[in-house]
Amino acid sequence: MKVIILVSRTLRAAGAVVLTFLFSITMLDVILRAVWKPVTGVYELVSLSGAIVVVFALPVTSLENGHVFMDVVIDRLSPAGKKAMYALTRIMVILLFIVLGVALFVLADEFATSGELLLTLKWPVYPMTYVVGAICFIQSVVIFFDLVRSLGEKK
Repeated sequence: MKVIILVSRTLRAAGAVVLTFLFSITMLDVILRAVWKPVTGVYELVSLSGAIVVVFALPVTSLENGHVFMDVVIDRLSPAGKKAMYALTRIMVILLFIVLGVALFVLADEFATSGELLLTLKWPVYPMTYVVGAICFIQSVVIFFDLVRSLGEKK
């Protein structure tokens, strides 16, 4: 569990650095557009940065229960029903992220084979696709440990 926490916090820190880059490149582009010429590939850089920020924040947000919960139906269940619903939804989320991770790895393989590149920057697309797929697997592990922890709690 400590490894998962460390990885999640490291991803959050990396996401914060990328978010700072995203703000900086956007601000630089706005300024340079006004006085000279825009930054080449800024839309691609902002898109990639945004994707990194979002996926890097997922594991630590799950660890800290930072997601929004819709408790309207859950509040009406018995404690055993709440626990069962929590377990069921966690299992579904684990399966979702595993399937998504596999699909992204398959897509990344296709991008690598076809030589898919970003239009302006001409960077390969597949490394980012692998990264997002790997984060999906990390997220599924985080949710699994959360499920195990919650099933062991006495409430």
